[in-house]
Amino acid sequence: CGEGYFADPTWTTDSTSIAYTELKYDFEVDPPPAGPHLALLGFPNSSKARYPNVVGDRDPDYSPTGKRLVFNHYSWIYTSDANGAHRKHLLKGGYHPDWQPVFG
Repeated sequence: CGEGYFADPTWTTDSTSIAYTELKYDFEVDPPPAGPHLALLGFPNSSKARYPNVVGDRDPDYSPTGKRLVFNHYSWIYTSDANGAHRKHLLKGGYHPDWQPVFG
């Protein structure tokens, strides 16, 4: 057991991976972390994919292709590749980012 939470889940369109906000720690051993971070879970083998543990990252949303993520870092909006590479700052200020739908 421990303390923390799991929130803001988002699936890839092909349902092979889920990204979510995670804050987890053992309250009997560890002090609470400074903030949450993003975590990934890949399917069908259910092994947790690696995403850089950057405190303050939260509220992810996969792009329509599943190759990119948009997310909130405290009150700033960022994008990255689905594995966390090529992190890019987009907006100063904002919450709950989302991708525009793809038509055609």
